[in-house]
Amino acid sequence: MTVPGNRWRTISLPVNPIYDNLMNDITCSAPSIFGSLPGLDIVEDDHGGVYIPGIPINNLGCINYGEGYDLFRFGQDAQFCFRGGFVDPGPIPVMSHRWNMLGYPLLCEMPVHIALSSIAGYIDIVKDDEGGVYIPDISVNTLGNMIPGKGYKIFLSSQGDQMVQYPRCIMPTSEVITLNPITKSDVPQLSHYQFTETGIPYTIILEDIGEGLQPGDEIAVFDGSICVGGVVYNGEDRVVVSAWQQDEQNRCEAGGGGHKKSGLLQ
Repeated sequence: MTVPGNRWRTISLPVNPIYDNLMNDITCSAPSIFGSLPGLDIVEDDHGGVYIPGIPINNLGCINYGEGYDLFRFGQDAQFCFRGGFVDPGPIPVMSHRWNMLGYPLLCEMPVHIALSSIAGYIDIVKDDEGGVYIPDISVNTLGNMIPGKGYKIFLSSQGDQMVQYPRCIMPTSEVITLNPITKSDVPQLSHYQFTETGIPYTIILEDIGEGLQPGDEIAVFDGSICVGGVVYNGEDRVVVSAWQQDEQNRCEAGGGGHKKSGLLQ
């Protein structure tokens, strides 16, 4: 899998690692699995565990295939490779009243509503580190498919903990065709505002926008003077905007896009 530099990435392990890309033996420990990743700064789970190779600190324990992990690394994009066997994680616990980092330990892409069908009635929101989001109660799905190697953040609407049981990687063709997931190539790109995708998105749902904007206009989200997100308005009553946690370099730069009418959210 590709791990970008200078931003956060949420990952999971789709196989049980046995060898790294140089065919060296590896174990389930964080230094063994993540040690070959250049520029690695930190790996953390959602229970307070961290692995910081530069200090070094490691209280992550054995890497769990059913969990997601946030990591940050410096430098250019890098390939994170290892070899191993298939994983059957069994039921994966998801806790209520908190965010969970959920792993996706399968070797096939799967529509999110099928992958998480075992907890379909309990999902509040699922999101990835690229701004994709799945909110079933209001029929919002810009996440599309769950992808091997990626991790996801999930929050439950239920009052109790649940167990995720992923289906096998065999699905009816009709289910795949009817989803029509939205990908980045389908989404019009901003020309008037610039922001940095830091890997830590916050989802904003805008409804009843009114008559002030026309399709093609741009909506920007600001934190003070800093542009932290934006989207091209498509004319629909509901708009999904990803705002990104600030970065020191994430300064708003307006210009170069003509005289676009824009809505600014503070």
